[in-house]
Amino acid sequence: MKKRIIAIIAAILTFALMAIPAMALDADSDLIYQSNSNVYDEANLLSSSEAKKLSQKIASFNQNHNIDIVVVTLQNLQGNPNTFAENYYDSHGFGSGGSNSGVMLLISMQTRDWVITARGKGLSAFCKEGREYIGEKIQPKLSDGDYYKAFDLFCDLSEDFIVQYENGTPYTADNLPMKPFPVLPFALGSVAVAFIISLIVTAVMKSHLKSVRPQDTAKYYVRPGSLNIVNGYEQFLYSNVTSTKIRSSSDGGGGIHSSGSSSSGKF
Repeated sequence: MKKRIIAIIAAILTFALMAIPAMALDADSDLIYQSNSNVYDEANLLSSSEAKKLSQKIASFNQNHNIDIVVVTLQNLQGNPNTFAENYYDSHGFGSGGSNSGVMLLISMQTRDWVITARGKGLSAFCKEGREYIGEKIQPKLSDGDYYKAFDLFCDLSEDFIVQYENGTPYTADNLPMKPFPVLPFALGSVAVAFIISLIVTAVMKSHLKSVRPQDTAKYYVRPGSLNIVNGYEQFLYSNVTSTKIRSSSDGGGGIHSSGSSSSGKF
């Protein structure tokens, strides 16, 4: 009986010792995932599951192409956003191949800046107009705080640009992706135009049916000599003032600035 108890304890200890290396391997896997990630979320804008999902998506794409995609979030940046992003890209050794080919989206929360930087073959895949086009697409989601959706959209658009370049037909200023046709605004505009035209036609028809028209003064409704005003004066009663706020770059969605290999804007 005593030997059986010792044997059971020994078996339990053996299984426990076997489980320790497996746990260590899982921990090592997490460390490897973090070190090889192309998502650097220093501003903590993503949950761990969102960061992992986005990183896996980028890693899967980067393995099959010669231009890398990188996403970086910071609390703050110093100086000119474009220059800062270019130095950050170079100092961290991002990119693929000897020319460090890639495209990076960098977000600064304190200054509310977004920057898209391209290097190596990325400069051929992402022209100035292309970087600005992508920035305009992701800016509304950044302003709304939908950071994961903004980064995911950046990856999808970047993949489209890179594949287009590798197929030998890169996007240019005269050949950017087709923008979706604004069906709803067009429909509303058509209804508004039709309504205005109907009002004009109705007004013209109505004018031909009336022999008496409204008058600006009351003299046509007063019998001559029946009204004698001795003292008259005018009194100002009130006025309506309408003001319109002039948006500045600090309000978000400011103008896009491009220089060298980077384009930036506010969100």
